Amino acid sequence: MEIQTERLVLRKFNEKDVDRLFELAKNPNVADTAGWPAHQNKEESLNTIRTIFQEDGVFAISLKDNPDEIIGAISLKNSHEPHSKEIGYWVGEPYWNQGYATEALQAIINHAFGYLHLRTLIARYYDGNFGSQKVMEHNNFSFFKTVVDEPVLLLNTSKTIHYMKLESQSDAN
Repeated sequence: MEIQTERLVLRKFNEKDVDRLFELAKNPNVADTAGWPAHQNKEESLNTIRTIFQEDGVFAISLKDNPDEIIGAISLKNSHEPHSKEIGYWVGEPYWNQGYATEALQAIINHAFGYLHLRTLIARYYDGNFGSQKVMEHNNFSFFKTVVDEPVLLLNTSKTIHYMKLESQSDAN
């Protein structure tokens, strides 16, 4: 499945994305805000593509004028709540503050409520990640809880995490 917006294409990852993924994911500024260690080599990026990024609901974010070059990722993963999913996303640092994450998130919201008929979407950000907070707020997510010292397993640490929620406005859901 592919989702298109005015400027973006959300598509499945493939092994040809390995070089670009490594270039973006080796950046500690990106990795830390996404909750995983910076990639150390292309083999690590390839393994990520072959495993995590092949799961249902995971999309590569690319620019419409160059759909073969990824700029980030966005996903819809299972949540503990019925009829809901958790959204995760990241974009490479060269693409920050250009509205790409906001646009990708809006496309996933439309897909989740319109096509998957979900009732609730959950998203979260680490304390101090004001960019991600703004992306969620621009897409009408509302704060619903903060968890202090929540374990971040891939980073072998714990952080304060803020959770946001968006409810479907459709009576059909």
